[in-house]
Amino acid sequence: MQQAYVYKWIHKPTMNWYVGSRTSKNCHPNDGYICSSKTVKPLILNNPLDWERQVIFVGCVEEARVLETEILTLFDAKNDSRSFNKHNQDKKFICTGHSEETKAKILKNHAWKGKKRPDHSQKMKGRIVSKEAIQKVADQLRGRKFTLAHRNALKIAKSTMIYITPAGEFSSSRDAGLANGISKTQVTHNCRGFFSKLRKKWYPPKEGWAIIERLAA
Repeated sequence: MQQAYVYKWIHKPTMNWYVGSRTSKNCHPNDGYICSSKTVKPLILNNPLDWERQVIFVGCVEEARVLETEILTLFDAKNDSRSFNKHNQDKKFICTGHSEETKAKILKNHAWKGKKRPDHSQKMKGRIVSKEAIQKVADQLRGRKFTLAHRNALKIAKSTMIYITPAGEFSSSRDAGLANGISKTQVTHNCRGFFSKLRKKWYPPKEGWAIIERLAA
């Protein structure tokens, strides 16, 4: 059974993040899928203990794709220094053209092989959408309702990390580090614990240190 989902990877030492969705046939949250990013996937495979995966939504394909776009747009992911996402879904699903070889393969396997639509192609070329048509789409989207799971997923995406330290609570590891006289990496280690590759040993979180997620109202 297909269960489309939206997931979030967090790089624990830096709290940098990556958001994606999985909508392929027979997919489900525990299918072992990592991500499609050629940058992030090798980083996770090389240092799995440095990464934390969180499934923030499970539902239909359409809603998963909409939610992914909403999250990336909400945080302006392509311009966020902590984001591994290089786009806000800008034209991601728009075809920019195929090579001649790819076109040949498509035609070979196409159910409509031999049927061409030159008139339709000419009509669509340079098509201008009227203001009325644009307004009609906007009216359809206005007031749209999403499932409770969708809304909860957005809350998780909007959640803010709160660093609890002996010197107080802070909304960023940088501020927590400055207040406690340590680096922001050490703040994360103190709060979450860390694995030392050199000593091959896991160091648990220190007493009086923690990270909590404060959900948006």
